[in-house]
Amino acid sequence: MPKKNRIITRYGEFLVPDVSDAVVQSLMYYGEWAQDEINIMTSFVRSGETVYDIGAFVGTHALAFSEAVGRDGQVFSLKLLATRSSISVKT
Repeated sequence: MPKKNRIITRYGEFLVPDVSDAVVQSLMYYGEWAQDEINIMTSFVRSGETVYDIGAFVGTHALAFSEAVGRDGQVFSLKLLATRSSISVKT
């Protein structure tokens, strides 16, 4: 199993597999990734709602959504595996 790297961000702690990835580097250096996008998306989310984060990668948006929905809400996060997504593209 590949080594996981622990990084601290504005939304919490992440374990990431590859520090050379652009998303991971942004999280390491700035503590955030796509924050403007997160701000726009969370402006539509209310406490107690349910959010689906499809294509979640390491979960940066999912953590922001969980903060927005609060204790009474839910966030479902899905990351497709590359092998499975390449199969679905072919069919």
